[in-house]
Amino acid sequence: MNEDTRQLGARRDGAAIVHEDLQVDAFVVGDLATNCYVLTDLESGESVVIDPGGMSHELRDALQGSDVSWVILTHGHADHIGATREAVELTGAKIALHRDDVRLYGDPNMNLTAMTGQSGQMPDIDRQLDHGDEITIGRHLLTVHHTPGHTPGSISLVGDGVAFSGDTLFAGSIGRTDLPGGSYENMLDSLRHLVQSLSPGDLIYPGHGPQTTMQNERDINPYLRDL
Repeated sequence: MNEDTRQLGARRDGAAIVHEDLQVDAFVVGDLATNCYVLTDLESGESVVIDPGGMSHELRDALQGSDVSWVILTHGHADHIGATREAVELTGAKIALHRDDVRLYGDPNMNLTAMTGQSGQMPDIDRQLDHGDEITIGRHLLTVHHTPGHTPGSISLVGDGVAFSGDTLFAGSIGRTDLPGGSYENMLDSLRHLVQSLSPGDLIYPGHGPQTTMQNERDINPYLRDL
């Protein structure tokens, strides 16, 4: 990935970034400013949505009439799943979540929807993911990496030169481990796995905050310093 692409990665909220004909559109949604990503294969027009935690006008416009095959949830917390039903109703997509977060996803107290005032039963999960599973977007491939710590079933999605880290790894920080199902020890193991799995120049799209690179995190993130 060249330097120009990394600089484009700093843009957020509806900015279209292209990696080898895979377009990434970022939308900041909900009260907790969650990053929702729409990934589109420019050759086939097929898309997936990652973490529709809320629905903005811009995200709704992007989804209407689009060819979305999957809504992929990096974990089951309210700020990442809040607009799942609406996203599915708009697109007809199926829902994918790691099997270790299915119970959390369906429990309003565990997934924190009860605390946020959201109500209503979540739509059924169509595919329970495991580590190593693959999701295709046209000719592109996302590989599921099980990265527990924030929740038992947290995942990161890794493609060619890009990774979507959910609430595992942020620019300069990491996700909380003090919520139901969280584990600091598991988080450290997951961070170690990402350090070993990603290349220094890989662009990381987190669940909150700006994009970053693995090299940047290895240089400045205190939680990665001794891994």
